[in-house]
Amino acid sequence: MPSDPAALLELASKKNGLQNAGAEPLHIKATYQLLDDKGGVTEEGTIEELRVSGKNYKLAYSSPSFHQTDYSSDAGLFRVGDPKWPDAPVGEAHNILYPEFPSREVIKNSKVELTNKKVGTVQMKCVNVNNLTSDAPNRKQTYCFNPAEPMLWILETYQGVDQVVYNNIVSIRGAYVGRDAVFFQRGRALARVHLDVLNAIPNVDKSDLAPPSGARQITRRIDIGLIGTLDRPIHEARPEYPAIAKAARVQGTVVVEAVIGKAGSSRRSSGN
Repeated sequence: MPSDPAALLELASKKNGLQNAGAEPLHIKATYQLLDDKGGVTEEGTIEELRVSGKNYKLAYSSPSFHQTDYSSDAGLFRVGDPKWPDAPVGEAHNILYPEFPSREVIKNSKVELTNKKVGTVQMKCVNVNNLTSDAPNRKQTYCFNPAEPMLWILETYQGVDQVVYNNIVSIRGAYVGRDAVFFQRGRALARVHLDVLNAIPNVDKSDLAPPSGARQITRRIDIGLIGTLDRPIHEARPEYPAIAKAARVQGTVVVEAVIGKAGSSRRSSGN
């Protein structure tokens, strides 16, 4: 276990998650459960993936309310089923299997410190990453590890708003993988994930990644590195109800369209 927090993060990034489970293609199947505010199961679904690499894969979600299969290869990304990207917590159910760590560039522009955190009777080693860049001032991520080895137990993001707790952690093909995990948001458990199947597949037929006829091509999401952007609001301001409209009791649906610049400002907007 490195004593330097940056070195610990770099080592952990190579030892945790399915992205580090060997070089051979993988067949992955997981079950997820969506939870209500009392912890009851509201829906159960499956995630099944044939993964050759981060760019070459077949990924399928299946539940009573959400069905989607993506086919990704050098030819592009093609989708069958629901056209929208899966929202949290469904999308997080998949991301949990591939915990992200900050890039060297992010670490370079961050305040990184090692702390101890006691959970129950266990004293964990945690690394806090405070991004000090202008586009993400004081944005904090926390990674907590087994005290004796770089095994990820807890991952907190967005100032601790989101939290993943890993359980039943095993070493699979050189990588630490939590066979069970719980995704929390603002302290509330939203999803549980269980890894059912993880098998190496020495030979993958290219036809397995070929999209069927009728699949729509989808623009890939751009990976700009962890802590690069927030997909949650950092400030909310409710729209002002015009006094003249309020006095006239005018109400209804308002549709707003805007083009957001790279710096976050609205370059063009319209409404009706």
